[in-house]
Amino acid sequence: MMRSKDQWEAHFRAMPDSELRSHARSDLPAEPEARAALVAELQKRPPAEKPAPVAASAQDLTPTSLKGIRTAAWTAIAVAGLNLVIRLLASDSTDATLGGLLISLSDPLLMLGLAYWLLRKQSRAASVSILLLFLLGKLVLFLPFLDANLSPAQQDALTRGATTQIFWIGLLSYAFWQGISGSFAYQRQLALSSSPEEASFLSATATRA
Repeated sequence: MMRSKDQWEAHFRAMPDSELRSHARSDLPAEPEARAALVAELQKRPPAEKPAPVAASAQDLTPTSLKGIRTAAWTAIAVAGLNLVIRLLASDSTDATLGGLLISLSDPLLMLGLAYWLLRKQSRAASVSILLLFLLGKLVLFLPFLDANLSPAQQDALTRGATTQIFWIGLLSYAFWQGISGSFAYQRQLALSSSPEEASFLSATATRA
């Protein structure tokens, strides 16, 4: 039975927004009066809300961010461990006092502590501190260039050594930067976790790391 225009209008008026828009997308009526009634009713309804952008889930983001954190932390442990061994071997056990030895070993011990803090808590402060501590420690390598009394041979030797150091400084700084970007991404995702389950997933994944 054919419906009149008023019947079509009443039919579409009774539909909820989602069903009405579904008709307009995939089940458009063939009758001209029905089409006109459908279009008229759609124009009366409020516009459809745009879906919110889907944020990266914890499962998607966590492996990437934790990889950067692990890279920075284990690089820091390797650098600090090597530095610790070199300073212990270079110290004179007969003349060095306990206080002097502790001062000599303070930098690598501090870096080891920061690396542990970064691994266990994914701390942004620890990741930034590791990079700053490393760069400050390497700054002393370039202080001899400030000496105005260097001979040409000394300047040449310092330049060759600095060139090699710059390569390693850049490589290790990149590894430490991975920890900074990873810790900031991890903490940001943890703060934006929309459910207790997602927050638990983040914490459990970090603990297993």
